[in-house]
Amino acid sequence: MFSFVANFSFTLIERMRDLSPGMLFVPEKWQEEDWMLSEWKAILTNDLDALKQLVGKDETTRVQYKLKVQEIGQHCYQAEETLTDKELARLKKALGLTDQEWHAFKAKVHSEQA
Repeated sequence: MFSFVANFSFTLIERMRDLSPGMLFVPEKWQEEDWMLSEWKAILTNDLDALKQLVGKDETTRVQYKLKVQEIGQHCYQAEETLTDKELARLKKALGLTDQEWHAFKAKVHSEQA
C-alpha cells in the first residue's frame, strides 16, 4: 500500500508542476521533503487509531492487537529508512510518541520473528 501512496503523491506533485505558472503554488521544499513525512504521518496515525480500537479480552482481539503492534513496528523501521533524522523527530512529535515508545514498537517486530 505504501508504494502506491508514495507513487500517487509523487505523480500528483509532478502533475501540479505541469500547470502553468501562477495557477497553483506548491513550495519546492514541500515537494522534496515533506510529502514523505506527510505520508508516514498518515499511515502511522491510522495504525495507532486502529490499535486504540482493539480493546477486548477475547483471543481474537488479543491476536489482532499483537499483529497491529508488529505492523506499526515494521512501519517504524520503514519510516526510518526513508526519512532524515530531523523528519523522524518531527514525525514522532506529531504522533505523540516518545523515543521509548517508538523503540518498543520496533522491538515487537524482532521479538516475534525470533
